[in-house]
Amino acid sequence: KVLDIGAGAGEYSLQLADMGCDVTAVELAEANIAAFRRKIRPEQKIDLRLIGTTGAGLSQLKMASAKINVNRYDILFIAFL
Repeated sequence: KVLDIGAGAGEYSLQLADMGCDVTAVELAEANIAAFRRKIRPEQKIDLRLIGTTGAGLSQLKMASAKINVNRYDILFIAFL
C-alpha cells in the first residue's frame, strides 16, 4: 500500500498503480483532482482524496496528512519536497 501525499495530477500514483500497488493519493488542488480522475482506469487501485482547498498550501497539506494513519501504508511517497 502506497500513500502519495501531494499527488498532483497523478503521474506517480498512476505509475505505481500500474505496477500493482494499492494507492491512496491525496491532493489539495481541485483542478489536479479533476485531471487525475480523467486518467484513472477502472483496473487501477487508486483511492483519490481531495484535502483542504485550492491555494491552501503546504502547511494545510502537512496538517491533513498528519490525520491519515500512516501505519496502514508500506510506502509514503512525497515527490514535491
